[in-house]
Amino acid sequence: GGEQLYPSTFKHTWRAFLLKLFLRSSKKFKLPKAAPIDPIGKLSFAEVTQRWNDLRNDFAALLNNFDEATADKLIFKHPRAGYFNARQTIKFSYEHIHHHIRQIEGLKAQLKK
Repeated sequence: GGEQLYPSTFKHTWRAFLLKLFLRSSKKFKLPKAAPIDPIGKLSFAEVTQRWNDLRNDFAALLNNFDEATADKLIFKHPRAGYFNARQTIKFSYEHIHHHIRQIEGLKAQLKK
């Protein structure tokens, strides 16, 4: 059988809320050591775009396969905030992407100076 999925609790809702506040703040964060990201390497814009589109499609397929009973189970582990259910994962993904959009806009503004 597969792994058992656990229900989310108020603790998970609270952690998701705090993470949202941090992502909306102007604070800078160090990449968590547990984050599966290696920023070293050179990818073309086309490669980055293709990887982004593949990731979005995979994420959409995953979320479209959740039923109502599974949607409140813990499925995603954030390296600092812990586990989130499907709804919290979607909200986190939105906040995380917009956090990076704000960073990019700030960098673009600095280049114009």
